[in-house]
Amino acid sequence: MMNFDINQIETLVRIVKEIATIFALIIGGIWSYMLFVKKRQIYPRAKIEHQIQYQLVEEKKLLLSVDVFISNNSDVLLSLESWSLDVKQMLPPRSELLQYADRKDTNIKGVQILDWTILAKRNDRWDRGRFEIEPGEQHQFHSDFLVYSIPQSILVESYFRNIKKRSKVIGWNHITIHSIVLQGDKNVTEIRTRTEN
Repeated sequence: MMNFDINQIETLVRIVKEIATIFALIIGGIWSYMLFVKKRQIYPRAKIEHQIQYQLVEEKKLLLSVDVFISNNSDVLLSLESWSLDVKQMLPPRSELLQYADRKDTNIKGVQILDWTILAKRNDRWDRGRFEIEPGEQHQFHSDFLVYSIPQSILVESYFRNIKKRSKVIGWNHITIHSIVLQGDKNVTEIRTRTEN
């Protein structure tokens, strides 16, 4: 039968404790890698929503209100340095679309229209660290535009630059298409759409 003195037992306990600590660090490292690198939880995620309202001010003048909501759906801080908003007229057709609509050549199929007429535009920039959205929070950007035409259909596009990916020009882009339907002399309509990235 082996006899252990108190020093040997303390040494054995210390060795087992150090092995357990090393094992825990390895497991913690693997878990962190899987959580933050593989699942990309070190990067912010955003949800974008558009809400539009419009009202006829007088003949051929439309008051167009666009609200863009951006929510931080991640567990990290969402920092913004710039964003842009474009409102474009799709119908009635103008410029490039009319060129193709008037052609008699039936061999042209599936032409991509790139040059929609811009009705309204907004671009904002901030200093680094000045504009931040905490995890679970939302911010609303409101814009009012006086449009000197009555479009039947508009395309609303918003873009937020992702500054966590500085080496790439990447961000959150959201495009929605809305029909403008006026009834009587004045009408207010609200449409809300969303996207998650």
